[in-house]
Amino acid sequence: MAGLFYEELEVGRTYEHSVRRTITEFDNVLYCGLTMSLSPFYLDHEAAARSKWKKPLVNPFLVLSNVIGMHVIEMTAGTTHGNLGMTELEFPTPVHPGDTIHSRTTIKSKRPSKSQAGAGIVIFLHEGVNQRGDVVMRCDRAALMIMRDAQAA
Repeated sequence: MAGLFYEELEVGRTYEHSVRRTITEFDNVLYCGLTMSLSPFYLDHEAAARSKWKKPLVNPFLVLSNVIGMHVIEMTAGTTHGNLGMTELEFPTPVHPGDTIHSRTTIKSKRPSKSQAGAGIVIFLHEGVNQRGDVVMRCDRAALMIMRDAQAA
């Protein structure tokens, strides 16, 4: 499925993405190893048991990657030039191995690019939600989106 062009993104609209994912302990261990994020809170059951959370946490950047990745097929596959940056990143509720997350995206704002002809800057609010309905991650992400007319040229 192709993503949405700049013109198709309506400010204020929220998209509930169809992809859901249960994050496993293996996912977390692999991600931590690949990124050298070796915190005992993510990898050591004994250390985690002594923490506030009492069990291992999923690395929040794995959560971020999954939440943003869940929107790609439905919204930006083939219709973006790329990410411009993220702000307001929060992890209000921890994720533990075995939690299932899904994603929703709200279009916060958009404007034509001043420096890139045929493209516009869109601010997406991405939110990750667990199986209990708790928001586990949110951030604003700016992307340079392709305008429909520019694609035809």
